[in-house]
This record gives sequence, C-alpha cells and structure tokens, in this order.
Amino acid sequence: MNITMQDVRVRKALKFIKSPGLSDLEGLKINENRFTIGTGLFVENGIIMEIPEAFRFRTRLEVASTENGDKFLILSQLLTGGPNAWDMEDAFYRIGFKDPEIEIQLRALCDELVSRGLAEWVEE
Repeated sequence: MNITMQDVRVRKALKFIKSPGLSDLEGLKINENRFTIGTGLFVENGIIMEIPEAFRFRTRLEVASTENGDKFLILSQLLTGGPNAWDMEDAFYRIGFKDPEIEIQLRALCDELVSRGLAEWVEE
C-alpha cells in the first residue's frame, strides 16, 4: 500500500523560540486564569496555567520540554486512563467542542505568543 500526502496528517505545534520566563507571559489569560510557576502533569516547578472551567477533567496549559530541550506549549489533562498531552492544534478542538469561548481565548493566547515573537508554529 502506498501512502500519499493526503493520507498523512501534518500536526502543528506551538514551539517557543527561546525558553520563556514567567514575565514573558504576563497579561496572557484564559477565563481570568494566568500562567504561574507550579507542577503540572509533564513539568515540575515549571510554567503552567490551570483552566478549571474548561473540561470535567483537570486541564492545564504547560510549557513542556522535549528530550532535546525544545519548549512547546501543550494542553494536559489527567483522564481516567492517566495523563494525556495535546499539541495546540489538537487542543483547540479538544477544548472547543465543550466550550467554544475557551477555544477562542486559547487561539488568541497562541496568536499573542507568536505576535510577541516568543513562539512559532511548526509542523510535526
């Protein structure tokens, strides 16, 4: 069987250009929740944002690192089967089906990170 480009789904992730500090993320919020230093599902003592109104499961944004040190903004949730992470493209739909307003705020937050020169969209 041959795989064509139409069969392959290219995912977009939001990658930080440099490791952000908490002050770089000042003013960004979703439903009045802001970034803080804390422990998430995938980061320890790192930058996270709790989004308690988003879903029935505990939901956060986290600035997570890959094995090679790249930093990405991810959505994390502790589901009944354990922790899960989504890149931002998938996160929009994960959040949006429950609450379109939170999806709008999440998209605006990502757009602001790009406009500040802190992050860029990359294809995986």
